Amino acid sequence: FFFAPLAMVMTPDSMDSKTILHGTTAANWDLIQSKGLQKSADTDFVHFVKLNQAAERGIIVGLQQSPEVLIYVDMAKAVGDGLVFNERPCAGEQTEVVSASVIPPVYFTKAVETATKKQIWTAPMQSQEKIKEMKLYSNARVKYTLHKTMDIAFEKGEDLKPEDMLPVDHLHYLGTECMDDFFNRYAPHLKEQGRATRALDIGSGAGGPARYMATKYQFTVTGIEYLDEFTKIFRLMNRLLTIPTSILRVLQGDFLKMDATDVCSTGKYQVFTSQLAMLHISDKATLFQRCAECLADDGVFMIEDYHKRSGTEISAEDKELLARDVAVPEGEAMTEEQWREELGAHGLVVDEFVDMTDRWSLFIWERCEAFFASAEALTAEWGPEYVAELGHFYTSVARLYHHMDNAGDRRQKFPWVCRMTKWSAADEAKPQNLGGCRIFGRKKLQ
Repeated sequence: FFFAPLAMVMTPDSMDSKTILHGTTAANWDLIQSKGLQKSADTDFVHFVKLNQAAERGIIVGLQQSPEVLIYVDMAKAVGDGLVFNERPCAGEQTEVVSASVIPPVYFTKAVETATKKQIWTAPMQSQEKIKEMKLYSNARVKYTLHKTMDIAFEKGEDLKPEDMLPVDHLHYLGTECMDDFFNRYAPHLKEQGRATRALDIGSGAGGPARYMATKYQFTVTGIEYLDEFTKIFRLMNRLLTIPTSILRVLQGDFLKMDATDVCSTGKYQVFTSQLAMLHISDKATLFQRCAECLADDGVFMIEDYHKRSGTEISAEDKELLARDVAVPEGEAMTEEQWREELGAHGLVVDEFVDMTDRWSLFIWERCEAFFASAEALTAEWGPEYVAELGHFYTSVARLYHHMDNAGDRRQKFPWVCRMTKWSAADEAKPQNLGGCRIFGRKKLQ
């Protein structure tokens, strides 16, 4: 490193980037992940650079060659806890940050193998804890879901059916279409496995998809849900619909840390499904390993999630929205190639990968427009907090998924969304590098 004079001490108000990177060797990483980062005998500081695209490719000022491992550090959290960092200028577009402090692993968010971009370590529970901060799952949303559930049950009485709950228990894009497409494709294969077919639903929410599998497709289903509030609503809906736990049960907790004997207490599953849940989990290697452990040989799976379009980079603005409002770790997503490779490493073979981005964008904008067009009535019925928080989430997702072929006059078709997102002519030219996908596949025979 060249040694320019130290500049300002970093404070929460002075940070334009809350994440910094440190490059190291694979051999050093083994010690660092247990002991933390600290200056060596011949240096006065631990050296970092602020997060940018060049740094993520392994181009780091002061290093003669690309590091084997990149360590991501939450500088905002460290500064908040009293650790001291200094910024100092350096050549090119990068900004160097240094610290004389020991940086314990508690401030690491992830470690990435530079050459392959494969995540080799992630902070325990980090991504899941962020879910609790999402506006989509706020206390106001929980109250709305609970009250709406009881209103529906009261109105329907003894005629209450599972499909009556779809407006409140099924939050996924395009309703049940993905699940119906999946089961129609694999129906002959599943039929061969007999009537006692078991399914695992990862990230169940209030239980809509799991309940749909159990009642329409006659599966015995186990749901996994991280949030305690939605687990309780899941169970309440089951009781209102008189669905026994022998047909549909839900386990609350972190799937990555659950005892496999509890998850698979009735045997391995012929199906696992997950819709808009895996995007919150940064440790994909452990996640896919658990999925493979729970799935029977030649079992099938359905995933609906985010992806990054190949050969592109997600913009800094979108990364911030993804991390802050959608609980996506580091605001990153995997490409199709990475999805196939990571799943395949655990014997989960992708049969079909469908890019859903354009259809999702239209659905998201129509949903957002309808919500704000009804905001006055929703405020009167459910209160301003509910409208403000869900409106914030819908607006953020509309900014993330914005591309629509033949959108026509967007301001005329979506006046409310354009107003709330502060849509401009410049936004029309913004590339849609974040995508949505449906992934169907099966586990290889061992």
